Amino acid sequence: MNPLEVDDPAEIGPYRLLARLGAGGMGRVYLARSAGGRTVAVKVVRAELAEDEDFRRRFRREVAAAQAVRGLRTAPVVDSGPDAAVPWLATAYVLGPSLAEAVDRFGALPETSVRALGAGLADALVSVHAAGLVHRDLKPSNVLLSAEGPRVIDFGIARAADGDRMTGTGIVIGSPGFMSPEQAVGTETGPASDVFSLGSVLAYAATGQGPFGDSTPAGLLYRVVNEPPDLSRAPEALRPLLAACLAHDPADRPAPGAVAAALAPQGVDAALAGGWLPTAVATAIAAHAAEVLDMETPPRGQPAASPAAGRDATVSLRAGARPDTVPTSTGGLPAAPGLPDGHPAGHPADAPTGSGPSRRRVLAAALATGGVAVAGTTAWVFTRHSTGPQPAPHPSPSGPSGGPTRTSTRPSPLATRAPGVPPQPLWTFQGQSLADVAVTPYRGAVIVAGERATALDAATGHPKWSQPGPGANLPVPIAAGAGLAMYLTDGDSDLVGIDVATGAHRWTYQQPPQVGLTTALCADDRAVYLTGNVYPLDSSGRPVIDFGNLDTRAIFAVSATGQTPRQLWMQHRKATVDDWVLPVLSGDHLVYTDSRQNVVVRSTRTGVQLWSATAGRTQIPPAVVDGTVYLGGSSLQALDLKDGTPRWTLPAGKARRNAWGPPVVSAGTLYVCDAVYKVNALSVADRSIRWASDQVQYPGDLLANVVIGHVLFVPAFSDANGVYALDTRNGALLWNFRDGQDLGRDWKLSTDGSRLYAVHGDRVYALPPV
Repeated sequence: MNPLEVDDPAEIGPYRLLARLGAGGMGRVYLARSAGGRTVAVKVVRAELAEDEDFRRRFRREVAAAQAVRGLRTAPVVDSGPDAAVPWLATAYVLGPSLAEAVDRFGALPETSVRALGAGLADALVSVHAAGLVHRDLKPSNVLLSAEGPRVIDFGIARAADGDRMTGTGIVIGSPGFMSPEQAVGTETGPASDVFSLGSVLAYAATGQGPFGDSTPAGLLYRVVNEPPDLSRAPEALRPLLAACLAHDPADRPAPGAVAAALAPQGVDAALAGGWLPTAVATAIAAHAAEVLDMETPPRGQPAASPAAGRDATVSLRAGARPDTVPTSTGGLPAAPGLPDGHPAGHPADAPTGSGPSRRRVLAAALATGGVAVAGTTAWVFTRHSTGPQPAPHPSPSGPSGGPTRTSTRPSPLATRAPGVPPQPLWTFQGQSLADVAVTPYRGAVIVAGERATALDAATGHPKWSQPGPGANLPVPIAAGAGLAMYLTDGDSDLVGIDVATGAHRWTYQQPPQVGLTTALCADDRAVYLTGNVYPLDSSGRPVIDFGNLDTRAIFAVSATGQTPRQLWMQHRKATVDDWVLPVLSGDHLVYTDSRQNVVVRSTRTGVQLWSATAGRTQIPPAVVDGTVYLGGSSLQALDLKDGTPRWTLPAGKARRNAWGPPVVSAGTLYVCDAVYKVNALSVADRSIRWASDQVQYPGDLLANVVIGHVLFVPAFSDANGVYALDTRNGALLWNFRDGQDLGRDWKLSTDGSRLYAVHGDRVYALPPV
């Protein structure tokens, strides 16, 4: 990493430049930061190339190739300007060493790490090939290592599997020693070519050298085409699979999915859980990498300001094998301090972080998720490690299974976790056919909805009881109040009350013949509130059911106390055929938004509607704090809880139609996502914006956020992006928790004030708030 020079621009697109990462025949690569604090790597092409239309065509293809791949184990493109006067490409800057650099400094990886590495890389190739691409340059310098798993970078010479060939006669593109025989002779290449390269990379990781030895490029190409690989130094258990990947005939090579299954029969996520890297590598990553995000914009010709200034710092930029990269190196990797096996690297919770707001936790989160995709160049920043005392080790958590798993109990998660690294779940519950809703924390239990209703111990995740449940398709969590979990049973729609402490069945409310209950909304210590229909009766006393009759819609309260539940009140309501209600209880007020884009406030004592107003957007739950109702939608509104009097309105603006997501309010600040993928913190007193952060990759604008203390939790719109933790004081990214699953099911969050509970698919995670 080098300081900016006089001829370097101050900005590229919306990004401020901080330092040079590298330069070569194609152009320069910069470390940069957005106005919202996101750190990226920006590749800027040379001015003379920008005037070449053929080059611009190739550059657009490179951008499209990188953007087409959306797998968890690849580095994403976050922005680009292929048609700018000087084309540029910005990728997520996630610091981590390349496999080449880690092996060079620390030696070959142990077999368990190679298996996890191979499973992760094979999983990445599944995503690449699913996008219709062939990577064509998988090699150790294009594999970055992070605590969460490997990342594949550099799609600069990727091509569509069924598209036009990029090479001309006699032109070979790739890296000798890691390319397939078909690449080496210049014939057609397909997905199987990447599998051959994968076998070469894994042999290198396991032995410290490629399977075709060291030689000149021409000599390596000859060996790839004409000689068998040398796997004699590889672990014996890995040799058959490596040999299959390195088969000369592409038809004899296994598919990437089969490679992943062979290397990680327990699943890729499980193989990468609990610390998959050797202690020395993991410690070096966590202990030294966070410095870069404390850097501020520097004066020309001076290095960027960093807390490492004044210390004995070692900075190294290592280049890949691409000919357009100029390597720059001022030193090697530092030795990692001795730590017990299985110890996650980190700093004590009270370690000094310098003056002013620190971005270290942002970078450490980056360490857990990947690396820099910049044309084969990776930046690697270290300072020498202190020899002071280290935190005590703790056991590594086990992965998800058929029941709950949990880590050891720790008084302070920060004491053994580096700033920014996402926490290990306190426990994980693996359910079956869970509803796509948040869990209900209540009286030391976490109540999970699905085909069975299950109560988990909030501290341990151990199941306390399980009962036949409401089914997996209910749109709301199980209601809890008066010591009971209450929900409508699947099929007959009777309302049941289950003792939360013991799991004993307390009562069943059998609805009258003319009533059809549809949803148990919420409950307090007096009643449970439900929606449903009231049908007319025919001459024989049977209900005349007409689902399209909107005049039958109603809302009910049923007593939650005593041994014999009874209806307390019923009120008719207007609704659509596709009826839904998103409720909040506040004292004697039941507040909800509905499918008619209204907000409605009713008395919990009588059910009488007190007032209603236009909410302005569907599926946005309200927030009620200190006698004020807050609404998202086309405008951000604050209404008086008693009578609906507007207190203030904040329009979204012409460019932000239907911009505001669900609001959450804490300590005088309102947190809300907008339609341009920013998370905003606004003062509820004067609506001034305290901060706006673009650290979250696609925040879910219909998903409720959660605040615990000084941490705001935001689920992403793309479920593979997981849950983000932001500092409520400045919007800095603290960490990003992902589970490796891309299910097409959102993350649903809730809290009991001390833990975050996240539901994703059939898993429930309990996470510490810091």
